[in-house]
Amino acid sequence: MIDSSEIARRALKLAELKRIQRMRRRKKTSLVVCVCGIVVVAAIATMLTMYQQSVEIEDAPIPLASPGSLIMNNSESIMVPADSREMKIPLENPENSSYCYIFELVLVDTEEVLYVSEPIPPGETIGSFNMARTLERGEHTVLLNIRAYELNGSDELYVTSKTINLSVN
Repeated sequence: MIDSSEIARRALKLAELKRIQRMRRRKKTSLVVCVCGIVVVAAIATMLTMYQQSVEIEDAPIPLASPGSLIMNNSESIMVPADSREMKIPLENPENSSYCYIFELVLVDTEEVLYVSEPIPPGETIGSFNMARTLERGEHTVLLNIRAYELNGSDELYVTSKTINLSVN
């Protein structure tokens, strides 16, 4: 038969085991909460960094200016001779840029690529360039795509575009 001291001892042992189990559950819960918190903070930091970089590119003025003028508005038109492939439009990667730019000129109607530059490092400008072909007389809409790449990498980070009207005469 079990005496009262044995029952008390077993009750204390059972209570101690339950206390240890509760502590282990709390530790596991705390660990899971900490890991989830770290993941959430890392995700937010990554998203903020990506947003900050995209704003940097999108808010930067499109580096396109006709000789002797300021940054062009979408409503302006560039005059191009019908018998020439040469475009005298400076394409600039600003000196304070953190990226290499590749400029691409695409005819909107046919999606024909008229020009693709080599990577242009910060602070350099393409003064003029030759299109793949001459354009027919009339009005043409082209898209200037500016592709941003890391200075030391080959991964495309961002693309920003500007619509330009060409008046070929």
